[in-house]
Amino acid sequence: MNTASIRECKGTDYLSVIYRHPVKKDAKGNAGLRVRRSLGTKDSDIANELVEEMNVILGDKYWWDVQKRVEASKRFSSVIVSAFYDFFDDEEMNYEEVIEESIPAKRCTKVLLMGSTGAGKTSLLRQLIGTQKDNFPSTSSVRTTTSEMEIVCVESNEYIILVKFMSREQVALYVEECIQQGVKEYLIQTKNATCSNIVVNKVEEAFLNHKDLTVRLAYILGKKYIDEEIDEDEEIVDDEAEENDKEEEILNDNSIKNRIEYFIEEIIKIGEKVRETIKDIVDNEIEADSIENRISEMQEYIDLVEEIVEDIMVRFKQIVSIKGGTIIDQKREWIRLWRYSTQSKAEFIKVCKLFTSNNRFYWGKLLTPIVEKIRIGGAFKPISQNEVKDIMFIDSVGLGHAINTNSIPTVPTVLTSKFKECEKILLVDNAKQALLASCQKAIETIISSGNIKKLIICNTHMDQVKGQNMRSKNEKIAYINSALKVYLNKLKESSNVLSDEEIGELVDRTIYIWGLNKKNIGEYSNEQIQNLLGGLVSATIKEQEQYDIKETSSNTKEIQYDAGEIVNSITKAVKEFRDKWDLILGIPYKTYRAEHWTRIKALSRRLAYWGMDNYNNELAPIADILYELSVELSKCFSTPYNISQFGDETKDITERINIIKQNVFADLHMTMSQRIWDRDYSWSGEYQGELKQKKRWQIACDYWGEGSSYRRKDMIENVLAIGVPRLGNLHEITEDLREKELVVDILAIIKRNLADNNAKIGRYKPYV
Repeated sequence: MNTASIRECKGTDYLSVIYRHPVKKDAKGNAGLRVRRSLGTKDSDIANELVEEMNVILGDKYWWDVQKRVEASKRFSSVIVSAFYDFFDDEEMNYEEVIEESIPAKRCTKVLLMGSTGAGKTSLLRQLIGTQKDNFPSTSSVRTTTSEMEIVCVESNEYIILVKFMSREQVALYVEECIQQGVKEYLIQTKNATCSNIVVNKVEEAFLNHKDLTVRLAYILGKKYIDEEIDEDEEIVDDEAEENDKEEEILNDNSIKNRIEYFIEEIIKIGEKVRETIKDIVDNEIEADSIENRISEMQEYIDLVEEIVEDIMVRFKQIVSIKGGTIIDQKREWIRLWRYSTQSKAEFIKVCKLFTSNNRFYWGKLLTPIVEKIRIGGAFKPISQNEVKDIMFIDSVGLGHAINTNSIPTVPTVLTSKFKECEKILLVDNAKQALLASCQKAIETIISSGNIKKLIICNTHMDQVKGQNMRSKNEKIAYINSALKVYLNKLKESSNVLSDEEIGELVDRTIYIWGLNKKNIGEYSNEQIQNLLGGLVSATIKEQEQYDIKETSSNTKEIQYDAGEIVNSITKAVKEFRDKWDLILGIPYKTYRAEHWTRIKALSRRLAYWGMDNYNNELAPIADILYELSVELSKCFSTPYNISQFGDETKDITERINIIKQNVFADLHMTMSQRIWDRDYSWSGEYQGELKQKKRWQIACDYWGEGSSYRRKDMIENVLAIGVPRLGNLHEITEDLREKELVVDILAIIKRNLADNNAKIGRYKPYV
């Protein structure tokens, strides 16, 4: 019989109950979710009595029904009732609805901020909302924004923040990867050496600062030692603020040090136990993959994951006690949504830093890495401005770095999915290294998706632009403008998706900022900020009128497209996508562009179990196919085969075509996500019957042992072949059901949006 037991959590003063839930499944769908809950006591006699109550419930199916909770509360202790029945409460709150109700943004102009890490995106945001002197939000050229932040600027007497945290299960998955990384590092470092302080420090670094994860445990758990030397990219706080914060810390320096030492000791013990089960420790796929799977089955590993997650949960205590704070939603003692409001801007920003700061002096108490989304509301405005504009700024993940357009990741779906709802897209680029590959790809994505009218490019760090013929302000602006025009004209010649007028308008909208990180940015840059804010609001109403085509009249031109050309565009997009992923997977053979097997496995794990469609926004199949489709279809939409000879001017036709591009691109997000990730397809191989694509990702992730990386790649290739099959010629497509279904899905989206804008698919021209 499944029974509960007591477990002492080393380093703390409480006892926990551990058991397998007889009804609930774990993240992989296996029966018997392992549960660890604090009993709220350190008295072993009381703890034993509580565990016996749990065993009564586990031993009698009568109690395994959520409807019995009221009856159980009359017989068993509340802590045991909660520990068992809380897991039946899986209904998710509509967080977006609650957030919008608390901080309305419907009337605001929505502005999406985009830019590479270190371009100055968050620094610009400080200037736009007037918080530069408050060092808020936190900035660093080496920091990747992990959560989405929405800042709603409206006239108000109070400041409000809503914080949505990752689920406990999601955080546990991140913790697992960090522990696994620590164990692997220990085994590699001690292959031909004994465990030394150097080895311990390397294990600690691997565990607390996983090189491939945006969730850095060092921010939450702290480190044994904090370097006194300050990195030039790191947020610096004044001594008074730092001293005040130190007084409020939940965990003192010694307790942080002790806990980290304990975690590292446990990781090393797990490493030693793994060593006993394998003959040779080498850094290759067979042994490393075996290590990961052996670790996952160890009781010591499972216990350590739960201890670290509970240690993270302790950090919630610091926000529970904050005056003005309210828990909106909580699952099994884990806060999911929290609200805070005050009329003091200084107090407000101090609280906000718990969720946004990266300052090393706060490590050990920060909640930044486990925040999923933040919305902030208040009377934010530039210091030099008197009026608050109704604007919502959306700051999310960075675009990443790369040296060429072949290796740069496509724009993440978390950004592209917001293109349609946002009135403006503010692309921030570092003028010192202007128009790098990531910026070029972002511009191409925005243009091909029909959103060029929304795009404003902001060139930051203009003071760092150096050159013999670039001494004056005008010379530097001319240099940046010239580079932008060259790129846009190249894009125009290669894809025919831009007009000279559109290029001129985009260059005219471009802004330039000097001294971005200074408290006072100077008169010219301040004027640019004012013009930007004024343009954001005033342009919205005008552009909305232009883009809102409610009905078509008899004198409106009808746009007609060739069916064969559209299918040809889809075929080219699919080929580009599948060719890219063949290289990534190393199919049919590995090249220098093939991704390491650990990253492929990490991708499969995220699509299988984490609810994420990418790995670190670098391996992103859904974003990749959306990019290829938008580029090819944009060329097709820009060159209709016929436009009836009456009515609208060319400019109006261009605007309507851009609307078509916008809507098709937006609608493709759901369809391609389903095809690659979540749709049912028949299977005739090892696993018979109907399977969701997600199940195939799970199968790929769960492969381990010798040859697992090859089987995993084959399975992922199969997923892509089913969801996005390569297309033959037009006649062959009609014979292959999978190919036909893909084309039909995409054509349905296109036809619907063409009809809404007085356009249609007309002439049929098969391939030659």
